[in-house]
Amino acid sequence: MKLHQADPFADRVILAGSLATQKDRAALRQGVAVAREVEPGAAVSTDADVWIRRLAETISNPSGTCRMGMSDYTMSLADDQLSVIGLAGLRVIDASVMPTLVRGDTNAPSIMIREKAADIILGRCTRPPCEVNVFGDRDARVA
Repeated sequence: MKLHQADPFADRVILAGSLATQKDRAALRQGVAVAREVEPGAAVSTDADVWIRRLAETISNPSGTCRMGMSDYTMSLADDQLSVIGLAGLRVIDASVMPTLVRGDTNAPSIMIREKAADIILGRCTRPPCEVNVFGDRDARVA
């Protein structure tokens, strides 16, 4: 996501990268090839008939795109206070800091992240952070 104007209230440009690589498109074509045996059937027989690039869209809620961890870990974008490391005054307060995708809708956990961020900003955090390993990566610790 990026701003295309200096105005922070202007619409953002979201570049999700869907179908950005040949590998992504090939995987989707394979899936469509299997699915089109059922619907629409034999009437559609070539990749060109399927119109993947024109019609494909995502209904998922992107998450886990902003690694949260210790400020001394080079792969972390946000710290335990949801602040962007190395950039003062900017926080990540959405599903992108989730380490894994939740099984249900991301709305409730996203609300929790916003509530936690509000507590952090207002200084209402009373529990000290604790370090845990994520995905068994000994070097990747989150608070």
